Amino acid sequence: MAVIYLWLESQAGVPLSDWALVVLVVINAFVVYVFGLHISRDLAEMLLHLPRPDFVASHLSLQDRVNRIIAHPPAVLAGLVYGGALGLGAYTIAPHQTNETLRIAFGLFICAGSSMIGFGFWAVYRYWRGFLRVLPTVPLDILNLSQEPVPAFLRFNSRVVLLCAFVGSMAILGLALADYKSTPPIIIFSICTFLTVGATYAVPTIPLSNRLNRLRSEELDKIERQISLHIAALTDPDVSTEGLKKLHELREAQSIVSGIKTLPPGGQISVSATAFVTALSFLPAGIQYIQQMMAVPVQ
Repeated sequence: MAVIYLWLESQAGVPLSDWALVVLVVINAFVVYVFGLHISRDLAEMLLHLPRPDFVASHLSLQDRVNRIIAHPPAVLAGLVYGGALGLGAYTIAPHQTNETLRIAFGLFICAGSSMIGFGFWAVYRYWRGFLRVLPTVPLDILNLSQEPVPAFLRFNSRVVLLCAFVGSMAILGLALADYKSTPPIIIFSICTFLTVGATYAVPTIPLSNRLNRLRSEELDKIERQISLHIAALTDPDVSTEGLKKLHELREAQSIVSGIKTLPPGGQISVSATAFVTALSFLPAGIQYIQQMMAVPVQ
């Protein structure tokens, strides 16, 4: 579709002002496709440490469970609906408003390229749904957050966040390079893109953080009860040195548990991933600013 659209533009004798957008849409679709092929191993690793959700049949193998997330049949319909919605929006903002053929071709191209991304969104939804349903039954140890499944979840989710940040930033960058005006469809698309990137991190991470926070509170409550008992025993003249030592150990345990970070879980956050997402978020605006500076005539 990309080749056909660019060919139609050249045949119509109009400037190829949106060639960068076309290239970036193709890159996005390719990246999502390749990501889907390679993410299955990380997903399988995470599923190994999670209880089987109620909606997954007991006879399914690990690979079948992975396929029910990243290759679920309704994903095709979701991809077509998402692609169709963006294709319709692209038709309304097509750069060549006076050429109906180019407008239709542009809309169909965006629809085709975005369908793969819509397919990926459905997989993310399935991942969210499955994870949130099993989260209450996942065995977690607040005193050992380096134990699975927390590390496996963080690795998998960070890859999903990076993918969404990359795809969203490339889409907005394409619009910036094509020099589209800030029409309502573009503004809505840009806002939804940034909200989606935030949701890929927040939707699974915040519920996990909330559960860890409850576990931390329960553990602190147990420690504080024991501290109260030992403090009460201090009034006993026969209290032993061992009792004072135990009280000191409980105070240390209280301090350690209080310092456990639950958001992000265990305080584990990738500095490189955060920097990458931040850079991607500001990339479109930065390039657009450079374009504007270069367009200013020298006095």
